[in-house]
Amino acid sequence: CPDNNANTRYNESSDGCVFPRSFEWAEQAFFSNAHGSPDAVNLWMGDERAVSSMHKDHYENLFYVLDGEKVFSLCPPSDGPFLYERKVVSGQFHRQCQSKQEQQEQKEHISGWTVTMNPIEEEEPHKCDNSQHLDDEEDGSRYEKVYWIAADVFGDLNQITDTGQESSSSSVFPLLQYAHPIPNVRVRAGELLYLPSLWFHRVTQTCETVGINYWYDMNFESPLWCYFHFLQQLREVDETSDGSVS
Repeated sequence: CPDNNANTRYNESSDGCVFPRSFEWAEQAFFSNAHGSPDAVNLWMGDERAVSSMHKDHYENLFYVLDGEKVFSLCPPSDGPFLYERKVVSGQFHRQCQSKQEQQEQKEHISGWTVTMNPIEEEEPHKCDNSQHLDDEEDGSRYEKVYWIAADVFGDLNQITDTGQESSSSSVFPLLQYAHPIPNVRVRAGELLYLPSLWFHRVTQTCETVGINYWYDMNFESPLWCYFHFLQQLREVDETSDGSVS
């Protein structure tokens, strides 16, 4: 499910911020931008009900826990070809509004939610436009797409490891067995985790937790980015029409 942590972003123009705006040692180590500051400083609040999806970020991530306990489940960038990362249509949740008549007919007011797909902003056509758009089969509308890992990476791997037998989900995602998961990396109050760019991670917490993280832009000229981009292209080429990977 989506990450339900409450998130507040602080920028350089904030006055009286109680958190450091950056770390000199991090700016030197990460070859940060010309200004030396992180792209963003985020405040996170949530409890055990909030679980992020498995994803990666193009940032060098410093995550500090102020109170509570964060739990990170990780996979290295080299696991990219085995995690079944796909481009899927993106959308947003919206609360459904009821008319007054509908509310009166019901004994209790029931508010629901609906999902609205994100349309692609119209741009002037270009002869060399290689961007990937998704055409809806019904009305031809085009929607934005994001990368999404459909497989329950750690759940599926645990089933294979514990039983020694192939589960129904592992038969759908057979390459998961070649991944190198690092589950349950616990970061407690007063501790800081360095999460390198492009590492896949799923995040939750064991109790009400408050944390702050710093996103430093990754070095796109590094060999790591070239290698990871190669793995992505290799995976996309090997995908077959039925969704499996050879």
